[in-house]
Amino acid sequence: MTAHWNVDRLIGMLDSWSATHRARAQTGHDPLPATATRLRSAWPNHNLTLPVEWPLKVHAFRFTPSP
Repeated sequence: MTAHWNVDRLIGMLDSWSATHRARAQTGHDPLPATATRLRSAWPNHNLTLPVEWPLKVHAFRFTPSP
């Protein structure tokens, strides 16, 4: 999948991850501010949208109920 996001949209997506929330709960530390700082410094322009890509995985099956 590909989307075109600015840096704030990408950071917002990272903040929505359950892994980010678990890390906060388990360590008492929020990993996002340091990551956001690094992303913002690497992004050419904060308003610029760039392609963000990730794999799309689908688990499909057919369910047949018992009679």
